[in-house]
Amino acid sequence: MVRRKSLTTKEAAAYLTKELGLKVSTNLLAQWRFREDGPPWRRTRGRIYYDPKDLELFVRQRRADYCWPVGVVLRALLQVAPELLADYVSIDNLRADIAAFSRKGKLTWQAALTAMRSICPWINEIAFHDALLSAEPMREILDASETS
Repeated sequence: MVRRKSLTTKEAAAYLTKELGLKVSTNLLAQWRFREDGPPWRRTRGRIYYDPKDLELFVRQRRADYCWPVGVVLRALLQVAPELLADYVSIDNLRADIAAFSRKGKLTWQAALTAMRSICPWINEIAFHDALLSAEPMREILDASETS
């Protein structure tokens, strides 16, 4: 898709789905406009338009706001630092240490990062971030968040 300054609702839905990996329909964009919690948009001559940069920022923000279950954070930590299991009596102890940073069994990115720094400060944050995203593919995460 050739980037333009403005995208129609149909083009914005396609851009979000195909280019940014967030499964979005034109109906969902309309619901977001009604609820005022979607990406920024503007009306010109009766038509709705979206800026691709605003759509990219919206997706980045949604990813930052996502909360990961304790088990996903545990998998990501073990993927980056499998030696962690040697430091713990059992995997349940490690899970409990991660859960201490959670709220209702889920961790925001900031809480996951704080847990990682506390439990294993030698881990590279970028490697942990990549492991966290690959532990549960982002497209599935975002699709699931739309249905809840």
